[in-house]
Amino acid sequence: MGQKWGDVSFSRQQTVVSKLFASVLILLLILPTSVLANPSGGQVISGNASFQQGRHTLNVVQGSDKAIVDWQNFSIDAGETTNFLQPSSTSAILNRVISNAPSKIFGNLNANGQVYLINQNGVVVGESGTIDTNGFVASTLDVSNADFMAGNDLVFSGTSQSGVINLGKISAVDGDVMLIARDVQNSGEISAGNGSVALAAGSEVLVKARGLNGCLSWPVQLTAELRTAV
Repeated sequence: MGQKWGDVSFSRQQTVVSKLFASVLILLLILPTSVLANPSGGQVISGNASFQQGRHTLNVVQGSDKAIVDWQNFSIDAGETTNFLQPSSTSAILNRVISNAPSKIFGNLNANGQVYLINQNGVVVGESGTIDTNGFVASTLDVSNADFMAGNDLVFSGTSQSGVINLGKISAVDGDVMLIARDVQNSGEISAGNGSVALAAGSEVLVKARGLNGCLSWPVQLTAELRTAV
C-alpha cells in the first residue's frame, strides 16, 4: 500500500495570478540547459543510494527505505530519462538542489516509490516532461532532513520567491502528488489514481504524519495545512 496524504485542508486559501509568476515561468524556460542531460553532482547525505550513468539514462539505485541526496543540478532534458529504483512502493527519496540552478523537467522521471524534489530556485515540468512515480512532491520550500528520515511531521518553509510550474504530465500510481511553493501553477495534467492532488501556495506548509492509532510510522498518511499564505 502506497503512502497517502489523505484529505488536504488549508487554513487559508488563495489563487495567485501575477506578473511576477509569469516572469518566473519565462525565466525558468529560457535559462540554458545543463551540459549534462540528467541530474548531476549527486551526493548521498542520508541512507544508501548509488548512481548508474548511461548515455541518455541515469539510474538512481536506492538501497535503504529512505534516502537523501544533494544535487548540483536536477534537470532532465527532452529525450532523457532518470529512473529511481527503490526497495518498495513505500520507499522515499528526498532530492535537494544545493546550487543556484532551477529544476527543468523536459524528459522522463520514473520511480516505483516516493520522490521528493526540493529546489529553492524553482521547478518547472515542461510540456514534454513526464513524471511517473508512486508519489511525487515538488517544493521550493525546504524541509528538515531529520524529520524526513524519521517519518515525522514535515514543515516546508523558506524565503524562496520561486514557483513550481507544471506544463507536462505528472502521475502517481498509488500515492499522491503535492506541489508546494509561494506560487504554484498547473497548466498540464496531474493524476493520482488512488491518492490525491494538492497545490499548496504559501510560505509555510505543514504536512502532518498520521500513522495508525495516532502513532507516527512510515509509510504514513499526510494532511497538508497552509499555515502562512502570501
